[in-house]
Amino acid sequence: MASYECTVSASIDRPSPFSRIVLPGAFSLALVALVVEALPSELGGDVMMYGLLVGPVVLALGAIAAAWLLVSAVRDPERAVRLRREALLVPCVLAPLGVLAPWTLAPSHFGTSYGSLPFFLSWVDRYPTVGPVNHEVLLGIGAVLGACALPAALAAHVALTRRPRPRVVITLAILQLVAYLPVLLRLDGDLLLASAAVARGGEWTIAGPVAASWWQNALAGLAIGAGAMLRASATFVMLAFVPLSLRAREPVVVWETA
Repeated sequence: MASYECTVSASIDRPSPFSRIVLPGAFSLALVALVVEALPSELGGDVMMYGLLVGPVVLALGAIAAAWLLVSAVRDPERAVRLRREALLVPCVLAPLGVLAPWTLAPSHFGTSYGSLPFFLSWVDRYPTVGPVNHEVLLGIGAVLGACALPAALAAHVALTRRPRPRVVITLAILQLVAYLPVLLRLDGDLLLASAAVARGGEWTIAGPVAASWWQNALAGLAIGAGAMLRASATFVMLAFVPLSLRAREPVVVWETA
């Protein structure tokens, strides 16, 4: 009589190529960009300019990736649970790239400009409040970095586990709120308003908004608000994932015989 050995197919719940490649790639790219910006050189300004160009591309990549994962879930019912989770978590995977986009609006001699990590670092030792540093500026830097990194931590947890653990999901969501709410109130709120204004009226100059074609205005608005949009959407997804993790079911198990 033939003997049968039952094994659980691990291929059903394996992460998609999007999670395996884009998640570590986005985090690594963001880390390299931060290191370059922190260096005392002209490269920091170049990273800022590239960030303005990359923002719309990252948002478009997120929309395409989410659509691809949802279509893949329909075509592969056995992996549908995994693929739908990853589609929902696309903003969390891309959230680290929010550091490439502007962090804040700052006045300058040429009108409104955009500040990123170098702008905050230049203020760390101005008006010191704790020793030689300004603690509010340090907390602001930490809040922005945390609001970009914590969503990626959730995406990594989901990618590496068969069933998301509610304790981990809830803890990360709470930490995200702690980091994100000050960023939203002090930085991202103004960026989102500026993004909407530029999308309607054109790029800002000393004389005011300069109108262009509608698609140029839209791209300029997305470039300004890309980071804020990523942080907002990733935070919303993390909060939505809390009840989903509480009732998450085990993925479908396929028994293979040999």
